Amino acid sequence: MNIKLGFIAAFLGFSILSSTALAADTNPPTDDSPPATANQEKILSLFNPTEVTTVSRRKEDSFSAAAAIYVITQEDIKRSGATNVPEALRLAPGVDVARSGSGNYAVSIRGFNDNTSNKLLVMVDGRAVYIPTFSGVDWDQVTPPLEDIKQIEIVRGPGGTLWGANAVNGVINIITEDAQNTQENLISGIVGTETNNIYGRNGGKLGDDAFYRIYAQAFDYNHTKAENGDHVNDAWDRQQSGFRIDWGKTSQDNITLQGDVYTGTDDRTAFLPIPTAPYVNPSVDDANLHGGNILGRWTHSYTDGAQTQLQVYFDNWDRLFDVSEEMVNTIDLDLQHDFFANDRNEVTMGVGYRLVNADEPARQYFLFTPTQRDVNLYSTFIQDKFAVIENKVFFTFGSKFEVNDFTGFEYEPSARLSWLLDERQTLWGSISRAVRTPSLGEEDIKETVGAIPNVGYIALIGNHNLESEHLIAYELGYRVRPTTDLTFDTTAFYNHYNQLETFEFGQPSAAVAVPLVAENFGKADSKGFEISSTWNVTPKWQLTGAYTYLLLTTSLESGSTDTTLAQDPGKSPKNQFNLRSHLKLPYDTEMDNMVYYVDKLDSIDIPAYIRFDSKFTWHCTDNVELSLVGQNLLTNEHREFVPIPVLEQSEIARSVYAQAKVRF
Repeated sequence: MNIKLGFIAAFLGFSILSSTALAADTNPPTDDSPPATANQEKILSLFNPTEVTTVSRRKEDSFSAAAAIYVITQEDIKRSGATNVPEALRLAPGVDVARSGSGNYAVSIRGFNDNTSNKLLVMVDGRAVYIPTFSGVDWDQVTPPLEDIKQIEIVRGPGGTLWGANAVNGVINIITEDAQNTQENLISGIVGTETNNIYGRNGGKLGDDAFYRIYAQAFDYNHTKAENGDHVNDAWDRQQSGFRIDWGKTSQDNITLQGDVYTGTDDRTAFLPIPTAPYVNPSVDDANLHGGNILGRWTHSYTDGAQTQLQVYFDNWDRLFDVSEEMVNTIDLDLQHDFFANDRNEVTMGVGYRLVNADEPARQYFLFTPTQRDVNLYSTFIQDKFAVIENKVFFTFGSKFEVNDFTGFEYEPSARLSWLLDERQTLWGSISRAVRTPSLGEEDIKETVGAIPNVGYIALIGNHNLESEHLIAYELGYRVRPTTDLTFDTTAFYNHYNQLETFEFGQPSAAVAVPLVAENFGKADSKGFEISSTWNVTPKWQLTGAYTYLLLTTSLESGSTDTTLAQDPGKSPKNQFNLRSHLKLPYDTEMDNMVYYVDKLDSIDIPAYIRFDSKFTWHCTDNVELSLVGQNLLTNEHREFVPIPVLEQSEIARSVYAQAKVRF
C-alpha cells in the first residue's frame, strides 16, 4: 500500500510541476486576453450554473437547488475513460459502484449496495429502468451510447415526492442530448484488452425546425478471471441502434420522439444447489437478450411562463437464461403541469399511470406463482415552491400519492428550505418520507438458493402480505464558491428505515426443508456526509475531488430469525475518496488522471483498494481525436464485490484500450 501511495504522490507532484511549467506557455496571454475564468473552454466548474430538472421536475440552477445534486457532464464522461454508464458513475460523491463481473455491477447511494440495489431509481430520459420483477437495475441493460449523453443528474437522498416509490436513497437520471446539438456525423472505435466497441452517429434536419439523430453501436466485453486464474464464464455483448427526433425548439410546442432496439448475449455459470454430493451443480447458463423502447414527449409553453408536458413510453425486454426467464412489457403515461399561482408560488403537479406485464415461465430453481401477472400503478403529485423572501429564501413542500397492486395506497411527502445567502453561498435542508414497494419476486417467487446435505433444499419464499419499506430522511447542505475558480459542496444526512425486508424461517415441506419467508421485521439507521470540490488551479489545470463517509446500522424486531439484514452494513464502504486531474498540455494534447479509494467490505470479505486510471488524448485536428486509456493500473487485479451466491466470483483486472473518434 505504501508503494501505491508513493505512486499517487508522484502523480500529483508531476501534475503540479507540469502546471508550473505551463505558466510559461508558448502562447502566453496578452493584456487584451479575457480573464482566465472566461477562457476555460472545457474546464468546467462543478457549480457554474448548471441547469438540472431532476430535483424539481422543472429547470433550475444546480447551485441553488434544495437537494444533494451532482451533475456528470459529457465532458466529465469523456475525460474519465469510462466505457459504460456504471463506470462513469464512479465520478460522483455518495455513489458506491462495485463491479462483480464482466457486465455485473452493484450500484447504490447511501448504503444497501447489492447487484440489484432496490432503493435507487434509475431513469434514461425520464424512462424508468428499475426492474419490477426483481427490485433494482440490471446495469448491463442500461447501455445508452456515452457519446449521446448530455449529462447524468444524480440526486442523493429521497426523490419520492416527485418520482414515486423506489426513489428512496437517490435518483439517477441519464439525459441524452437534443438532436439539434448532435448534427455532426461521428464514428468512434475502441480496441482494448477488455472491450471492443464501434459506434456511429448521423445527424441532420427534417425541416426548418426539426432535427434528427440516428445511431448504431456494437460492443463486447471479455471474460473476467477468478482468483485462481481460471476464466469466469461472464462475457457479454450488445448490438444496438436507435434514433431521436426533436421538433419545434423555437415554437410554443416541442415534440420529442426517440427509441432504441438491442440484442445480445450474457454468459454466466450458475452453481446450483443439490442435497447430495457434491452438493453443487455447475451449470452453463448463457442468455440471449433482446428488447427495445419508444418514447414520445410533447411540451407546450404558455406566454405566462406555465408549461404542460405529456410523456408516453413503451418498453420491452426479454432475458432468456436456462435457469430463469423474464419477459416484461411496460406502458407508462405521465402528465405534468407547471404554473405560477402568483408572484411567490411556483406549482408543479401531475398524474401518471403505469402497466407492467410480466411473464416468468416456471423453472426448477425459479418458480413464480402465478407465472404471468399484470401490475398497475396510479399516481398523482403536487409540489409548491414558495418564495418566503423574494430571490432569497424558498420553501418547497409537496407529496406524491400512489395506488399500487402490492400494498395499496402510499404517500411520500417532503419539505425543503433553501436560503441563498448571497451569490456565492447556498444553505438548504430537507425532511422527506419515501417508500420502497415490493416486487413480483418478493411476492410471487419460490427461489432455491441452497441445500443442506442429506436434508433438503433452502428456498426464498415470497409473501403476498409484504408491506412497503419506509424511510424518514433528514438532510442539511451547504454550497460555497469562495472564488470564481473554487467550489465546495457538503451534505450531511440521517436516515431512519422501518419495515425493511427480512427472511424468516417458515414451515418445512416435502419440497423445501428450510423455507425463508419474506417479512418486514427489519430496521436501520444511517448517517454520514459527502463533500465534493472543484478547483480550476490554472486555465489549463483542473482538480476535482470527493469524499464520502457512511455509517449504517441495522436491527431486528423481537423474535426475528433473519440473518441477511445484518450483512448490509458490511456491503457498503464506510469511506470513499476520489481525486481527478485534468491537464491541458501543449500540441493539442490532454492528460486525465483519476484516483479512487474504496474502503473494505467486511460482510463479503473485500479488502480496501486503490484504483488508478489514466487517459492521454491527442486532438490531431478539429475533427480527429486519438486516446490511450489505462484502468486499474496499480494492481494486476482486485475484487470489488461478491455477486449472488449462485454465480462465480470475479477479479477486476488491469486493462488498456485505444480509442479513435472522427467527426465529419
